[in-house]
Formats: sequence, structure tokens, C-alpha cells
Amino acid sequence: MITLRTELKWIALAGLMLWGATAQAQFPDKFTNLKVLPKGISKAELQSTMRGFAFALNVRCEHCHAEKPGEKKFEMDFAADDKEAKKTARLMIEMVAAINRDYINKVSTTPILVQCVTCHHGLTEPRTLNSVLAEAIEKKGIDSAVTLYQDLRQKYYGSGQYDFGETSLNQLSESLLAQKKYKEAMTIMEMSFDSNHADSVWSYHMLAMAHQANGQIDKAIADYRKVLELHPDDTWAKNQIVPSRKTNEHKAVCPSLDFEPGFASRAVIYPLFQYCGHGIARFLPDRFAYVRLYRQLMRAVPHRHKRTPTFGDLEADAPDRF
Repeated sequence: MITLRTELKWIALAGLMLWGATAQAQFPDKFTNLKVLPKGISKAELQSTMRGFAFALNVRCEHCHAEKPGEKKFEMDFAADDKEAKKTARLMIEMVAAINRDYINKVSTTPILVQCVTCHHGLTEPRTLNSVLAEAIEKKGIDSAVTLYQDLRQKYYGSGQYDFGETSLNQLSESLLAQKKYKEAMTIMEMSFDSNHADSVWSYHMLAMAHQANGQIDKAIADYRKVLELHPDDTWAKNQIVPSRKTNEHKAVCPSLDFEPGFASRAVIYPLFQYCGHGIARFLPDRFAYVRLYRQLMRAVPHRHKRTPTFGDLEADAPDRF
């Protein structure tokens, strides 16, 4: 027998206004087919428990309970097990009870009661914003994801269902950059700045990396400079802006490739590949300049390869760059 501790007096009070007279009128005095809730539960406690479920998932009775055939609309057959949602709810009740009974005391000395709302926050499906947007990008494209973000923000902003702040969008952009979805990452970061007026160093780093990955170097430089305004000691941002050998202007590290054959040192070349990898190729005038630069790196750091790579090696190593 699973015993549920419910301290939901505030839910009961709110429920008198939100639940509605119709739902209260049809609520039975005796209960049958209780499989995980205590069979001796009182009517008041069961009502409070049901309201807690409803508010946590932002649903009503008909989400889990089937209607009585031939009866008035929303006349519920509470004992019926016709809906999968009701079967799922039973599993979730058992899961929450097991967490509270078997696990919480192992990770916290302070009693913390896990409830449905702990994860759901008023959503039927408890998903993070970045997972919802990532799925939209994958299935329908970045424009659809932007529209979805705007719709969700208009509907849910301030209610706690989703985190519309910069953290969620920064994490999504990191994931997109790792997948080489550069355009999508840049769009997400620019949307974040338009919507959230982000001002954290992390956000400017992500915006700069997205601009840089898309070849928008002037914007990337401006982003890195903003990082240094906010955090003058940010060494990583400083390393992304280096003086050009020919123009003395500042450029982002990836396109700073104004070097003479045989002149670039390990101190210059190694950071280029460390930060940009084969993405360097997009900023060079041709594949042979890339070969020269790569060979200089191999001579500067000979232990990394047994021999200097040929063009064939490079082409096989990064075919999408040529």
C-alpha cells in the first residue's frame, strides 16, 4: 500500500474557484478501482490530490478520465481505465512515491517533497525549452523554431513553464555549434539578444562564436570587445582578437592568416588550429595556402605526426572544407 502525504490546503481553496461546480457535483462519494492511491482515502483528500495533478499538468478531468457513454459531455466514468493517460498517471504516482520514500533522504538531510509540479511546472509534457526548439529545428527548420519560441514566450512568459532566459538559448547554441549547424546557432543567439537583452559574458561569447563560425568577422570582433568591456581579464576573449601582421588592424583569430611562407612560428600557428581546427580553410584564399600553413604547424610540432602531411592527407582529413 502506497501512502501519499498531501499538504494541499491552498490547492483546495484555489480549486473551489478553478475546478468548477460541474466537476464537484459529479465527484463520487465512494471510490472504486483505486490501485495506487489508498483505498481508504477521504473524499476531501482525493479531491485535493486530483486538483494537484490537474494544476501541475495544466489539464482537467477529461485528460485522464473517460466520459460515460451516452451521458452529458464531461460526465466522467472515474473508475474506467480506458485512457492511456490514466495508466501513465498511476506509474507516475508510484515513481514519485518511490523517490520520496527511497531516494530523497539519501541525497538531502532536509526533507524535500517531490511532487508532480516539481517537473511539470504546468506542462503536460515536462520538457525544457531548448529540447522543444531543438526538435523544431530538426523537423521543421530554424524559421519554424523561431516562430515557436515567440509563440511560447507570448503564451507562457512569467508563468514558470519554460525558462525563456539566456541560459536555455546559450545551451541550445552550444549544441548547434557542436553539430556544425552554424546558421541555426547564429539565429538562436541573435534571437536571444533581441528578446532577452542578454548582457552576460557567456552570451557574448556564444554570439561571437556563432558570428565567427558564419564568417561574420566584424560582428565577432565587436562581440569579443564587448566581452572585454564586461570582463577585462577574459584571456580567452583577448586571444580571439590578434593584430594582423600587414594592416595592424584587429581581426578575429581564425582569419588572422596574413603570414609569409616559412615565417609563422609555432606560437602563431598552433593557436589557430587549436581554436579553429579545419575551419581555418574557409578564410584562406585557396587550398594551397591551407597546406602551407598546416605543414608549418607540423614542422613546429613534429611529435604530432610522423611525417609532414600531403595535400591528399588534408583533403581526406577535411573534405568538406575544399
